[in-house]
Amino acid sequence: MEEERVDYVAVPVGLAMLLIYHGWLLLTVLRNPRRTVIGLNAESRHQWVHSLMA
Repeated sequence: MEEERVDYVAVPVGLAMLLIYHGWLLLTVLRNPRRTVIGLNAESRHQWVHSLMA
């Protein structure tokens, strides 16, 4: 019975943390792309394509 109570709290808290993290990551990539690896890779890809087209 006690484990069920823990599950009722732990699962929503874990899901909330996951959603908050992904929201933060999305805002960070959109606002300051050089702060993340995702943004750096996108910028490098953009420069690479630009150099191929030039």
